[in-house]
Amino acid sequence: MRRWAMITIGALLLSGCTAPSTGPTTTLARPPQTTTSPPTTSVGHSPNPAYDLSALLNDLTARGGKVRVLNEGTHGSAVLNAPEVTICLDREPLRVFEYTSERNRSAASAGIDPTGSTIRGAGGKISMVEWVGPPHFYARGRIIVLYLGASTKPTTQLAKILGKSLSPRARDGGISNEPTC
Repeated sequence: MRRWAMITIGALLLSGCTAPSTGPTTTLARPPQTTTSPPTTSVGHSPNPAYDLSALLNDLTARGGKVRVLNEGTHGSAVLNAPEVTICLDREPLRVFEYTSERNRSAASAGIDPTGSTIRGAGGKISMVEWVGPPHFYARGRIIVLYLGASTKPTTQLAKILGKSLSPRARDGGISNEPTC
């Protein structure tokens, strides 16, 4: 095993060595690059890990939704450990948690149980949450979106844009203090 590691390191070091140039160099002009749409997955969205809040707002608007930002990251979520922005999709409030990387978002997504009522956070901390309505979590790129409600319009739109719900067995919490749009 040690010998294999030494051979690999040696090969990497040698691959960076080149003979000194003996003559003039020529720079070849690159042909103009055309932009193409990134590939899409079966759900209909790009696999681009840089997907963020602005991309979500653009996608919701492109699908005919009336979207506005209710508050701009004025507070963070203690449960999901990320800055939170509340947006309105038509008349339904959505909470968007934006992470610094897809890796951080992925770790947070993994802690959401299928009912959406138990969330395992960083360091194994478990939070039992009683939401104002059935918690529908969706994730893509660097964001997690939470819709608390029973309307099928936002859940359908979010599923088309972000993929399957992280909490397919969501159940109603019954407390009412959700912002209004």
